[in-house]
Amino acid sequence: MKLTLSEPTPLQELRPEIPADLAAVIERCLRRDPAERFADIRQLDQALAACDCAAAWNSEEAAAWWRGAGSATATENASEGTVPGVRA
Repeated sequence: MKLTLSEPTPLQELRPEIPADLAAVIERCLRRDPAERFADIRQLDQALAACDCAAAWNSEEAAAWWRGAGSATATENASEGTVPGVRA
């Protein structure tokens, strides 16, 4: 495993189709300093629920997405606009 001292590339530079509010939540989860991450799962859940794209998901859609979420499938679904809340 490689440790890097530099900040990771912003998610939206790599995947511009990811909504900004969702990208901010993901990037906070990845912060180097644990004090800058969500303190617990409840805070993370609240942040995710506040994302604009959260209303596009329900448990059935999420389960279906995970069943077919190989890297290629997820990328294809996003580019086709079939991943709820994410448009390429």
